[in-house]
Amino acid sequence: MRDTAWVWGKDAWRVFAKDMRVEMRSKELLITVSFFALILIVVFSVGFVPQGEINQADDIARRALPGVIWVTIAFCGVLGLGKAFARELTGDTMRALLLTPMSRSAIFAGKTLAIAVYMLLVEAVVVLFATLFFNAPVGENFGWLCLFLLLGTFGFATVGSLFSAVLLRSKARDVLLPVILFPILMPLLLAAAKGTSAILQMPMDAASMTSWLKFLLAYDIFMLIAAMWTFDSAITE
Repeated sequence: MRDTAWVWGKDAWRVFAKDMRVEMRSKELLITVSFFALILIVVFSVGFVPQGEINQADDIARRALPGVIWVTIAFCGVLGLGKAFARELTGDTMRALLLTPMSRSAIFAGKTLAIAVYMLLVEAVVVLFATLFFNAPVGENFGWLCLFLLLGTFGFATVGSLFSAVLLRSKARDVLLPVILFPILMPLLLAAAKGTSAILQMPMDAASMTSWLKFLLAYDIFMLIAAMWTFDSAITE
């Protein structure tokens, strides 16, 4: 059993390392998605922060920033998913991965982990510029915000990796992916936004934040089990 788990972990790490090496060489995905995120943050800041009313900045940040952060992450996540899995069409890489003796669940785990790391790197840019443009009071509760980002990103990457792989060969995958993905991710995005809003309140609403944190954790566990269970049959069909 331990040897099997060790082999599974090594296979998942190989898939993850392969994706990260490809991205670090080109940086195409990180640069494109980070630039898109920056544009969204600038547009949102111009729309939400009233000009000449700096004294209202903290209140506006607490009310608008959670939605801004998670809407930006949602759009950037879908864009990143499309680009990351489109690479697997080159040289029919996905078919080659499926023909290897490694477990399908290990392939899924490696792809999901790589997508999560991509998203976390982009989210660092999102949080940095959102903090600057919205004058956001996140310093005291930054650790809790990072925990919400981590759980939200993991859930997003889990669901997104599954459906991106399923739609890989579809000619309409760029249209179908957000149409299928967003309804399933809506509970995650709402919970993450509500939890982030509780964190930004002064003082922090600990009871609300804890309840949304538990919801996110339960959502991630359920989706991970469902994705691991269905990935093999879904990718084969």
